[in-house]
Amino acid sequence: VSDPELKNHLETQLILLSGASISTLHGFCQDLIRQYIHKIGWEPDFRLLNDTEASLLKEDILDQVLEEYYLQGDSAFLELADSHGGSADDRTLRSLISTLHDLSLSQPWPEDWLRKIADQFTSCSTTDFAQTSWGQVILHHADLVLSECEHLLFGMIEEATRRERTYGNTFGNDSETLKALRIALSQGWDGFSDALAQLKFQTATWGVSKNAPEIEQEDKVFFESLRNLLKDRVKSLEKFFARSSSELLEDLTAVAPELTLLSKVTIDFAEVYQKAKIADGLADFSDLEYGALALLRDESASPENPNRPSEVALELCRKYKEVLVDEYQDTNQVQESIISLLCDHGNAYRFQVGDVKQSIY
Repeated sequence: VSDPELKNHLETQLILLSGASISTLHGFCQDLIRQYIHKIGWEPDFRLLNDTEASLLKEDILDQVLEEYYLQGDSAFLELADSHGGSADDRTLRSLISTLHDLSLSQPWPEDWLRKIADQFTSCSTTDFAQTSWGQVILHHADLVLSECEHLLFGMIEEATRRERTYGNTFGNDSETLKALRIALSQGWDGFSDALAQLKFQTATWGVSKNAPEIEQEDKVFFESLRNLLKDRVKSLEKFFARSSSELLEDLTAVAPELTLLSKVTIDFAEVYQKAKIADGLADFSDLEYGALALLRDESASPENPNRPSEVALELCRKYKEVLVDEYQDTNQVQESIISLLCDHGNAYRFQVGDVKQSIY
């Protein structure tokens, strides 16, 4: 570098670089825990479990928890176990518990999250499945599919105009069909379900004979394939709306007790697993996240008011001027809470890089 001023600046930055906290998020969490370990009551010589060790310990703890439930002989649990394979082969039940536990570990308040997913079933008072959280997700998906089809049809009309092809009222009929579906979508679950059940696309009027010029035949094949794609996309929604709102709500009511119990068993498993790790001075990667979160989150924080920083968080907020996060699409809610507590209560700029199409969550 020939410019002395620039050279001096770069040399200064290289020196300062050694003091920057550059690591994976788990590396940052581990360093933070070791620095403030006296505040969270961990053993200073805790050891991090590898994936194989964690998996084996989980299996052992799950054996203990399920055996205790079987010995208690509670009829509700035995019915739950029986509906998922029975005591002779409870692999499905074990898988459900493990999956629920893993999902909860991406949440800042895992136990609260487990209780709330069960509450969604027990406190469902609506008369339209469209008003439930599941119905809203499915209706949103239907809205996206219809928007995609509307966009596809608009493109077909534009391309047909450019090629000077009319095809009778084929595209006009398809446009009316999509409009009718759009109106039905605004009328709730059963309204859209009925519209899909009665759906029938008009027969296309291509007006192209076998003796027509080859270019006309090619154009017909081109537009026919696009129209078939449009019809398939619309019909792909039928599997979501095959049952009525009342039937689905009855299913929610019927499964509520089972899911409440499943949630409780998962919470019990998580508690015993955590105690086993603490007793042996062990931790896994999720413990690093929750340990860091415990240090950064004030004791008065709650699921209803979660973003209350501790003195440690405020100290770090004064220290950091910029927080750069790479691969942000792979950040779960626990990690997002950690980042927020580092950035939202000071002058730190947050810069994130990610691609939603590569997300693992």
